[in-house]
Amino acid sequence: ELLNPSLELTKTSHTVTEPLSKGDHSISADSIDQTFNYNVQVSKEELRKNNQEEIDKLLLDLENFSQKMEITLRETTVEQTDSRYLKSSDLTSEDKGKDCFSEDKSVPSSLSKLVEINGHKMDEDDKTLLLRILESIEDFAQELVEFQLGKGSLSKEKEVMHILQETLATPSITVDKHSYIDSAKKKPVSPLIQQMPEVIKVQNKQDKKLVTPSLTPTNSTITPQSLLSTNKETVGAPLSINIPTFYFPYGLPNICNNHDEIIIKVEAAFSEFEDKKVPYNEMGKIIKICGCPLYWKAPMFSASGGEQTGFVSVHSFVAMWRKILHNCHDDASKFICLLAKPNCNYLEQEDFIPILQDIVETHPGLTFLKDAPEFHSRYITTVIQRIFYIVNRSWSRKISLIELKKSNFLQTLALLEEEEDINQITDYFSYEHFYVIYCKFWELDTDHDLYINQSDLARYNDQALSSRIIERIFTGAVLRGSQEQKENQMSYADFVWFLISEEDKRCLTSIEYWFRCMDLDGDGTLSMYELEYFYEEQCERMESMGIEPLPFHDLLCQMLDLVKPEYEGRITLRDLKRCRMAHVFYNTFFNLEKYLDNEQRDPFAVQKDVENDSPEPSDWDRYAAEEYEILVAEESGSVQLQEGSFEDDYETDELLSMSEIGEKSDNLVISHLSA
Repeated sequence: ELLNPSLELTKTSHTVTEPLSKGDHSISADSIDQTFNYNVQVSKEELRKNNQEEIDKLLLDLENFSQKMEITLRETTVEQTDSRYLKSSDLTSEDKGKDCFSEDKSVPSSLSKLVEINGHKMDEDDKTLLLRILESIEDFAQELVEFQLGKGSLSKEKEVMHILQETLATPSITVDKHSYIDSAKKKPVSPLIQQMPEVIKVQNKQDKKLVTPSLTPTNSTITPQSLLSTNKETVGAPLSINIPTFYFPYGLPNICNNHDEIIIKVEAAFSEFEDKKVPYNEMGKIIKICGCPLYWKAPMFSASGGEQTGFVSVHSFVAMWRKILHNCHDDASKFICLLAKPNCNYLEQEDFIPILQDIVETHPGLTFLKDAPEFHSRYITTVIQRIFYIVNRSWSRKISLIELKKSNFLQTLALLEEEEDINQITDYFSYEHFYVIYCKFWELDTDHDLYINQSDLARYNDQALSSRIIERIFTGAVLRGSQEQKENQMSYADFVWFLISEEDKRCLTSIEYWFRCMDLDGDGTLSMYELEYFYEEQCERMESMGIEPLPFHDLLCQMLDLVKPEYEGRITLRDLKRCRMAHVFYNTFFNLEKYLDNEQRDPFAVQKDVENDSPEPSDWDRYAAEEYEILVAEESGSVQLQEGSFEDDYETDELLSMSEIGEKSDNLVISHLSA
């Protein structure tokens, strides 16, 4: 790799033999000066063109060169085979170290240690020369940084070259052939001090190869052209740097975790059962030993082969759990590995059915559903759609590992174990929310085939939505149903998305939902033409009600002031998410009832809502709570009127405990759903 023979600092004996004479090299000081001057001129021209890149590389090379010199000197001090000499040289090295340290206190401690060499006699001139080389390299590196910033000049270049010329001319440190050959057989040769100022490549430890340099000096001349070509090739060569792993998609491995201890505890728990086989209803004990939430037991039971046999053996469970611990290092990756299909790194809707079926059958807050198994699938469908509504931000119908990590689903799932009242967990699993959604759908589905059409959806909330937005919903822009569903029909799963989006236009998925509906041409922006198209129907409806509508031009100015779009003349999805007033914007163009309510609202209250960052129940949580109270009250009143004892039952209800009232309301829900 080097063009000229080098002075080598390797493991040698303490004697210095075969000095290199000045005549062995055909390079004179004048020729080196000429070569250097020519090289400096060429280098300056290249630095002007690509100043940043070359200076950075040169700084890196100088730093590595300096480190290799220190390592080389350090290695020469460590390994000595002559024990007698080591004993006799201990005192000598200590004396030398004290003398050197007292002579020059400004030398760094690392360099002072290098001077205290055990078993290697080195003249004071050699020590001083090496220290000068290291100090000059540091000064030259500092000047390069200043030159890069446009300050100062490269005055140290000549000094560095002068020192290197002295090294070539001084027959100071050489090597014994026989001792060098012996050491080369044992260990790769350490870095060399180069004769010519050539940039040193940065290599990994694996890339370093055993080098056997020539022991006989070669007479060679260096021309400016050859030196320039060598520098170009070396500087342009790509650097091989060992970059540590920084991306762990399946979690950061924790070396402190002792998986063997967990396996031993699992095996001990299995030994308590007959034939070391655990049935499904006892899987909770094993799950807690593994440190997982209780409601992971269904997917873990299935992953261990329990579905086929009805039980899990210790060998199958340990093999499954060892594999997961080896490949997955966080809860999200473990969860996907347990639920996903083979060779899949994402979750689909049907993958959640086993875990949700287990929640329906075993959670204490859903015990009343045991007597109504026909509604298990409806509840599971609702929960699955709510999970994908919040977690699946890509709208791909596939929950990825990153989406699962960014959501709160796993934390909410773990809360089910601690909270007996499932209605307190409003995210995903609330039965009250399911009851509201299903009752609203049941009111619109007159033929009860679990599908509704455009005319059915138009009756929602007393014709609140415009016909044009309903047409857009059924065009396929937002429908999430399968390909097998009926044409121009909305399934119950799609209705879950519609209802949450309609009643909570502040959440991100709702903003995306209605943006897809209003973007008629699908170009990713809302043009003024598209806004006018939806507002025309709003004007017609207001005129039929005797209300004078605001001209579109004036309304458009209000909406642009409200949203403050980044680009003039068009509104993007990003603009609506950023403005935090998307619900007002959407209601203005297709929900007349909410638009009129907003027009009559105190404008200062609207501004207060925008500035309020305190955590409050979402619009959907408030709507679901209000509707649930209304539905239960209506159902309770109808039942009491049918029995003819409304007043008596009302007085009796005042004496019931809270648990009895809750149980009664649950029974009313079941009776209403069964109607």
